[in-house]
Amino acid sequence: MINNKPKEEFKFVTVKVLNELNDFINYFEPIYDESEVESIVQHLKTLKIKASSG
Repeated sequence: MINNKPKEEFKFVTVKVLNELNDFINYFEPIYDESEVESIVQHLKTLKIKASSG
């Protein structure tokens, strides 16, 4: 359901379509440099591999 918004409204969650999410992300200054982002990516990939093999 990418780029589709539900008609419902939620109390603690905001649902954004992809372009709204990108605008929201780009609004803020980055807090991680490239090496930190790469480290996070590698960690998440490791978690995914462990989860799928376990």
